Amino acid sequence: MEPSAQSHFSGSSGNATTRNLVIDQQALIKGLEPLSGLVAKFNKSVSDVSASNQTQPLKRLKLDLPPGWLATRGIGDRKPNIVGLSFSTNHLSPDASVVDASQSHEQPHIEMIPGDGRIEPGSIAPPKSGIFQCRTNSLEFKLKASFGCYIQEASISPTSKNLFITGCDSLRDFSLRTWRQDPDGNWSENGWIRGSQKIFGQLNRSEDTLLSLCDDGNVKVSTLNNDGCWEEVAALAHTPLERNYPPVTASFSPLHDKIATFDPRNLKINVLRLDSNGRWTPQHQPKEIICAMQTELKKPPFKTTNNYLLTLSNRSATIWGFNDENNCLEEKTVMHSRVKIKAALLSNDEQHAMTRDIAKNVIISGYDNNGDWVDKKTIPGCHYVDFSPSGCKLLAYLDRGAFMLCNCNSNDDTLDKGQFFRHIASDTAIFSPSENFLLSYGNQTSDVCIWGDDGEGNLINKAWIRHQGAINNAAFNDQEDSVLTSSLNDNTVKIQSLDSQGQWQEQLVVQLKGRVDDSRFSSSGRMACALNFTTDSESYILWRDDDGKWIKHAITIPNGYAIRGAEFNGADNRFLIYGSKDIQKDHHKPGFVQLWGRGDDGKWIDEELITLDHRVRRAKFSPDGDYLMIHCANDLTCAIPKGSTALLWKIPARERQS
Repeated sequence: MEPSAQSHFSGSSGNATTRNLVIDQQALIKGLEPLSGLVAKFNKSVSDVSASNQTQPLKRLKLDLPPGWLATRGIGDRKPNIVGLSFSTNHLSPDASVVDASQSHEQPHIEMIPGDGRIEPGSIAPPKSGIFQCRTNSLEFKLKASFGCYIQEASISPTSKNLFITGCDSLRDFSLRTWRQDPDGNWSENGWIRGSQKIFGQLNRSEDTLLSLCDDGNVKVSTLNNDGCWEEVAALAHTPLERNYPPVTASFSPLHDKIATFDPRNLKINVLRLDSNGRWTPQHQPKEIICAMQTELKKPPFKTTNNYLLTLSNRSATIWGFNDENNCLEEKTVMHSRVKIKAALLSNDEQHAMTRDIAKNVIISGYDNNGDWVDKKTIPGCHYVDFSPSGCKLLAYLDRGAFMLCNCNSNDDTLDKGQFFRHIASDTAIFSPSENFLLSYGNQTSDVCIWGDDGEGNLINKAWIRHQGAINNAAFNDQEDSVLTSSLNDNTVKIQSLDSQGQWQEQLVVQLKGRVDDSRFSSSGRMACALNFTTDSESYILWRDDDGKWIKHAITIPNGYAIRGAEFNGADNRFLIYGSKDIQKDHHKPGFVQLWGRGDDGKWIDEELITLDHRVRRAKFSPDGDYLMIHCANDLTCAIPKGSTALLWKIPARERQS
């Protein structure tokens, strides 16, 4: 079955090599022609047998194929036919990691599509040359995925075993394509969901259920079959997206045992439930459930929770509970108002809810000691209110820099009286990760205030962080022992940290030549960045040394490029920067990604530089830090983008630093 093709590549002259390449190309195409007919014949034979006997021949074929050959089954097709064969050359090289990256991309595999009328024999195009160039070839190239128009999103799942790319090949041909990594580290495409409008995908926690949502109104649920491919098991049809209406929303519940969808046009809610047999079945609703749009809170129009749903309708908000026995949603309680309600919100712990009406009155309700749902507190003249992430606290912004913080832990008929605090000209307050501290700031004030407990339950001002202009960003790190702030006016990033005496002290000030376009902590809180997006400007990576001191490292950006972003891996021993050139001035390799790592001496070293034929839209690590994903746009100068490409690299384990 394997075609024979002799290699003529040697150290001969350029003309001889070119002639030999043409001869090899023609021999390769001629060798693949009979395979096309054999595959078509096999598909016909499979289709002629009974449905119950169709899967086994394909499984045997996969096992019997020679080394390097892979059969690809049709995704979404009801009949289990072969749609492609590929032959990988990677297994022929004992040390693929030392091969030039551009060469490994030029000839990663030979594709063959069955001759079923879609492609005429002999029309197989030769592989295209690589679009990237690596400086040190320290990365192992894994796969390339291209879309004819643009890529909307390219992401790797939390386990780093699934890859999802959404995009379109034309303005009416959208798709969600998926790849899965096998135990040997090889990636194979295992799903292709098509639609007439943009498609979004979500995975459940165990990564065996895929929720896909299309702007054309279709919501689909797919599960992995025995072959590791996505198979549709449920579908819900909604109203297609129209002008002046937001798209249909759909999401898993936090426990991932329910899926709720909301159609903003007809305001209807549908719920799918995972039953005891592992099937997704719709809830039976004796009463239609609708929910009006939120018009005040900066929240999604509808939120899926574990045990209850909150809906809004004119002067009332209703809490619905899931009745597993009857497989339906039943009305639990109704909160009424004398005037129209503009927003309603259920806390994440589902113990409290709040409504805000057109008169800016906020009513907090929840369970009392008897298990009854009662009104607990009214806050008049409230501009904004939100529960903390845990649901245990509530923060309200009143007016002119005045805030109120309430504790929601009590099961009494009323909440505590709350603590007032004021930060003149500020309009934003955020919780620290543990919710024991607060930061207040705003774009009308030049300082940030750190608030905390005095040890006796009183909220006090712990420290001030001063800038020379409006604050555009402030955040705690994960350990809550450092605060990062930045200002667009004075072009500075500051880090305030706790000393050994528990006092907040200014530890680092980073002055950029241009404005601060991005500043943030890494997910672990042990690193941070201060970035400017203009060409040849200074940008910095910040990290804590072994003594706990924050220090800065100036990033060396390739000449002619402007940085567009930075990402950290989970272990914080690597980071990357990416960016592009001004293609009006320089068309050669307009995109770049630079990978940095910690050396044995603890210093940062430039490990790899990847330059690309296209501008880079995004580059990031996989959650486990083992892969590098690059998403680039082929041409954005036209009204209609002309193609996008996603590239995936493996970061070899031998390259890691402790």
